[in-house]
Amino acid sequence: MPSDDAGGLAQLTAAELEFIAEDALIEIVPKFKHGPLHLIQGDFGPFVPQARAKVPLWLAITLKKRQKCQIACPSFMSVGYLEQVLRREREDAAVFTPLPHHYLEIASLLLNTASDDIEEPDRVRTLLEDVENVRRAKMYEGMGSAAQEVQQAVKVNDLGAMELLPVRSFFAEALASLYVVSGQQSADQRARDLEEKMPATRASGGGDDNAGGGGGDDDVGAAAAGLGAVEAAAAGGGEEEEPLRPRRVRRFRS
Repeated sequence: MPSDDAGGLAQLTAAELEFIAEDALIEIVPKFKHGPLHLIQGDFGPFVPQARAKVPLWLAITLKKRQKCQIACPSFMSVGYLEQVLRREREDAAVFTPLPHHYLEIASLLLNTASDDIEEPDRVRTLLEDVENVRRAKMYEGMGSAAQEVQQAVKVNDLGAMELLPVRSFFAEALASLYVVSGQQSADQRARDLEEKMPATRASGGGDDNAGGGGGDDDVGAAAAGLGAVEAAAAGGGEEEEPLRPRRVRRFRS
């Protein structure tokens, strides 16, 4: 179970994220005439045949299933745009291309219900899978770098909700462990600095004073071991972390 420190969003499932994404506005081309609809989310319409109108995604899908409209494909789902995104993702390993926060959920819903309204849907599916896999690999590389450099934060700007879902709680727990290890190492370093500044006569004093001197080394060893464990977890090593390894996905296959 995800820890409470990971935040409430760590508890969401993929189905719940899709439910949230259905509130996104999208354009449709109605095949019917109707006055404005007064919904909780707002007022939508009036609807005139062949005149574009913006509606929530859930309403667009409902009308599409009843053959009452055509759905205008969002610009981020065009083949040309996705090819540019994929090229930028591969060229720059440190930056994620800005995309709608729920782009994976929206694309999956549209490809499953309105593929006939999307130009080259098979090509769009392939490009979306490639973009997701490249971004996923970059995300795991960033986590590995954080473990090696004992950073206390990982920059994940412009990642989508579905991309963060599998690793949100793991990131929070791993970074918390890194913070503890980093603090222990800093304390041990300060202790060693104080010992080096002590007068030589006192440093060579009674054996009892120095009998516990190995404790600092033990702490350093323990901290290093803890850091190594976090690095291994971040790298996806070990059988327990197998689900967190970067791998190709097939989210958009019907």
